[in-house]
This record gives sequence, C-alpha cells and structure tokens, in this order.
Amino acid sequence: MMMLSALSHTTATHRTPLAPHALNTVPISLDRPANSLGHARVVHKLGLFYYALVDLSPASRQQLHFITPFTVCKAKDVSRYGCKILHGDPDSTWYGTCTSLGASLKRMSDTAVTPVLWTLPIHTKAMQVQIQLFVLVVAADHPAAAVLGCWARSVSARRFDRRSMVDRKQDWKRPNSYLNDNHDLPQLWDLRTSELLEEHERMYESMKSEEGVTEAAEFLRSIGVNGDCCFNYPLKPIPHLRVVECQPQDGMHTYLVASGLCSLELAAFIYLAHRAGVFTVEAFNAALASRRFGGSRLPPIYETVKEGQTGGLPKQNAHTHWNAGQQLHFMPSSLEVLRPLVQQGMQVARDDIAGMPIRKRSKFNALLEDFKRAWLSWKALHSEVAAAFSTSFTHASVVDLDRLIYTHHTCFLAVDAYRNAELWKPKHNFAQLITIDILLFGPMVGYWCMRFEGMNKIMKRFVTSGNWADVCKRGLQMWELTTAWGLSKGNFGGSFAPVLSLKEGPGIVSMRDDPQEHMVVSLFESAAFKGFEELEYFHVYEVQYMGQNLRPEMWVMAERWSEWMDNSSPRLAKLGQMLRVASGEIFVRLHVLLHVDLALKWTGPRELALDRSEIVPENLIVFDRLLDEMAITHVTLSATGDDDDRVRATVRQSTLG
Repeated sequence: MMMLSALSHTTATHRTPLAPHALNTVPISLDRPANSLGHARVVHKLGLFYYALVDLSPASRQQLHFITPFTVCKAKDVSRYGCKILHGDPDSTWYGTCTSLGASLKRMSDTAVTPVLWTLPIHTKAMQVQIQLFVLVVAADHPAAAVLGCWARSVSARRFDRRSMVDRKQDWKRPNSYLNDNHDLPQLWDLRTSELLEEHERMYESMKSEEGVTEAAEFLRSIGVNGDCCFNYPLKPIPHLRVVECQPQDGMHTYLVASGLCSLELAAFIYLAHRAGVFTVEAFNAALASRRFGGSRLPPIYETVKEGQTGGLPKQNAHTHWNAGQQLHFMPSSLEVLRPLVQQGMQVARDDIAGMPIRKRSKFNALLEDFKRAWLSWKALHSEVAAAFSTSFTHASVVDLDRLIYTHHTCFLAVDAYRNAELWKPKHNFAQLITIDILLFGPMVGYWCMRFEGMNKIMKRFVTSGNWADVCKRGLQMWELTTAWGLSKGNFGGSFAPVLSLKEGPGIVSMRDDPQEHMVVSLFESAAFKGFEELEYFHVYEVQYMGQNLRPEMWVMAERWSEWMDNSSPRLAKLGQMLRVASGEIFVRLHVLLHVDLALKWTGPRELALDRSEIVPENLIVFDRLLDEMAITHVTLSATGDDDDRVRATVRQSTLG
C-alpha cells in the first residue's frame, strides 16, 4: 500500500523529466502591507515571492526561518514587466551574475554551461557535487496564480478554473468528481493539462494569423486564458515546470480564510438558526467563550450575521470575520460547540411552532426543515475538512475524501436558502480538485499557503517600520539584517523566533469597559486591538529575547529595528510591565529617557556617564511596544567611584552594533 505523507521525491520524479537532486517549492503571494481600507491600499500592494526546500522534512519546511524571500516587488509591476520580475533580462550584459530566479535556475539546471558545485565531505574525502534546482510546486491564492500563469484573473470569467474546464455557460453549480475510481459519481468537466495548454497555444496562433485578432481574443476568453499576457506568462521560462499541474489549489484560501467555504457556511448556518428560532448569535458566542480552541479563545461572531438579504436569505458574502488560523482551530471542535445548541434549540422551536396559529405553522415548519438540511450540510463539511487536512493519505483515503466532498456539495445544494441565495461559489469547484492535487503532490498541508502567510506578517512588519519611500528594499533589508543577526549569534532563525523561553503567570481576561491595569487600557486603545471587547493576557516575569534575559525593572538600551538600520541612536530605558496576549505577541512597557542626548554621554565603547538627577522618574516617558519590533540591549547601572551624583551605564552584551 502506498502512503502519501509528504511532498516527496517520489511524486516529484514522475512529474519532472529528470530526477532532481534538490527540489524547491515556490509559494507566491500578493499582499498589502498597508491598511487594506486606506487610501494607499493599491499603491502599496506588494508581490512577495518565497521559496522553501522540499528536501527538508515537512516539520522543518514549515518553520519560518526556512522560508526565504527571493523577490519583493510592487504588485502592479508583476503585470507590467511579466517574466522579467522573476527571470531578469537574458539580453542584459550582467545576466550571468544576476540573482533573479530564472538566472539562478539556469546556473543550477541539468544543462548549465558552468554548473554550481558544492564541496562535501563524503567517505572521509572531499568531493564536488553538482547542485541542481527544480521548481516543483507554485503555491498561491487564485489572483496570484492567475498573474503568474496565463489564467483568467476574475472568478466571474467564463472559464475561471485554472485546473479544469468548468464552464459558467453550463450548469456549473453541481457536485462533481474528477477521480476515475469513483466511477459512479458524475464527471462533468475535463481537467486541464499541459498538453491541452500547448494545443490551445497552437490554435490561438493559427487563429490570429488566419481569422484576425478579434476572433483570437474571443477564443482566449472561451478557454479561460488572460488576454493581457496571452501565453507569455511569468512561469513559462522555468525549466521542467508544467504550469497547469504544478499550480495546485490552496486549502487555506479554499476553506479557511474569511472568504473561504467554512466561514461562508458557518455564517449562513448561524443566520438560518437565528431565523428559525433554534439559537441566537448571542448563544453561539456564549458557547465559544466557554472553551478554548488551540489554547486560546476565539473572538465572538459579529451581530451582522443576523442580517440577510431580501426574501429571508443569508447574504451572498456572508462570513465570520475570523482569520484562517482561528477557523482552523474552530473546525475540529465545531460539532461539539454546535450540537448542544442545535439539539436544545430544535426542541424549543418545535414547541414554539406547536403553540402557533395553524396559518403560521407551515412557514416555520418549512424554515425548520431547511435548517435541518443545513445542519446535515455542516456535518458533511466538518467530515470533509477533517479528511482534507490530514497529514497522510493512502490511495483509498483519497478516494474517500473525493466522496466526502461530493456528499457535502450534495447536502449544501439541498438547502433551499443556500441555493436560492446563490451561495455556491467558485471555491466549491476548487475544492473538487483537491484530490487530484493530493495524488500528485501528497497532503496539501505540505504545500499550503498558511506558513507563507506567516512570512507575510513578518514582511509587513518590516516594511511598515519606516516610511513608504522604498518598501520593497526596506522589507528585504530588514529580513537580511535580522537573519544575519541570528546567524552571527549561532541561532539560525532567531530573528523569526526571537523569544526562546519565558516565565509567566496565569491567564487573565479583561473586558474593554473594565480593564484592571494601565497597560491593558493602553493595549485596548491601540490599533492592534481596535474592536476587541475582551483581551486575554499573561504577566511575563522573565523572557529570553535574542539571547538576553529581560526582566521588569531592568535598564536597557532600546530602539526600533528600523531606527537601528537607518541611523542608530538608542535610548536608555527602564523595563516596566511585560504582557503576553493569547495570540502569542509580547508587549513591553518602556520608561524611556527621551530628553537626554546620550551621544554626549559616552565615555568608552560600551560605557556612558550620567548624572543621577537625569534618570529620575520625572524624565522617563512611557511607551508600550511590541517586543520583537525592538533592538534591546541589557545595561547595568553602577556608581562611579566616590561620586554619588554620577552613574556609570555599562552595556553588557551589545546587539546594537
């Protein structure tokens, strides 16, 4: 029996013409570092390109310090410059030393004129080994995949699916299977293949020369190919990459994000429960508050889920406002949360209907019956998601997953409210293709975008740490800076996991209208926790941050990493309260000596001399900062000989250069 447990050489070898020595997966994302609701949301939208080595173990591959950015650019430039963004300009004089993806792959390919050689100790002697690099998988959400490939960029297009030929002009909102093993299930649409794409390209070129540009453009629309780039797309020059098969559907964006299938159906289900009188949003939120999910509590669902559209139907864009991580934590326990609400609420609803006048019973009985079908659909979705996110598969379990997807879609379309509200989304069609991708590349958790979205958060923090003059350069500079720091300290990856250990107290939950501590009040007022009604936090008594043990009342030299990179001028500060919120971030209160020019106080490379009167509490200004935004160095204060009015500040271990 074959077990698919990871993205592996086995699956890679049958996908590429040559058995590679080293395999890479290249996740691509387009993201906004700026406020997505602000006036600059388009101007600062970035294209963020990362790679991760498939030869690493799945556990190591998921660690952020093994995910490496190789290109950061403005999103608009991807469309403007196309292939040159990834591959450089082969006609330029400096292409041989170019660090672009294309130039690097060319030097590491099986046909390289000057191959890249590594010297390795093998059997007690040094041997030179040629390093070959192949792109195996391109992981991206739908818009980014369309930009990098040649696909229609809108899900409203006639042929919106890059993996199949599903057609909006036909009855596309239907359960479907792509596996021959489930021969009793309908197979409505053909899969796209690289061979089919090549055939479409030949047809297009022939049509353009014989029938004209207009007819050729209409042909592109009919097959779901973007007319702007046509068949000259950014991924095309990558050697051995089969662009159709090597752009799998992403499970995170399909199921877990706010616009994903889980969020959509949960919001619609709660709306139906509210309308049928089974349970309220308040009751659901109370059930959430009574338990933990993944070690933390989930934020409450917004009251807006009670708002539907005309006809008593859920909104077409219904969602829960949870992020992917929160949705992922909720799904395994969703039946435990919902089942008591449904069972108790159904009995109450039946009793209420029994007491109604006869003329009203029919309407509410119909609502209750439709809610029952929605409950069956949610249970089917729960089983589908549990199977889809498994870490290992046999061929039989992939076939079972395909049948679970079909069952869920059948149950979903049986709900009158869902069908009439047109809640079927293209992502339902995307989900039908997941089994094909699993057979090619193994479990989708091995190549999903979840961890690369984590890198997006880091890059956002980097680029927003300064002005917007050159966000691309700043993002990569900050990544190089922090990575170099980790390497110099013998702690590879320490920049992305700067906190190695901590001592903390028990969890405390504070409500917005009644916070017990000044720092908690400050956090509620900050942009990071805007809209939060409660905050769960832990008092931190000691934290090991970048090799240093930090404690309250300790004196430090502190400044933002961005300030250190631009023009280092650290400030003397006293550590105050430290809090860790439930999501993991550590906030520290700094009492900063802001109005004393330390540049005039240095008496040696690591020593300052200050007047004792300068470091009194009146001269200290309070700032609350996210710990991993700061460069912090431990400082000790001591008397300078016989002079009690003078204080020597000694930098114990400098991370500030």
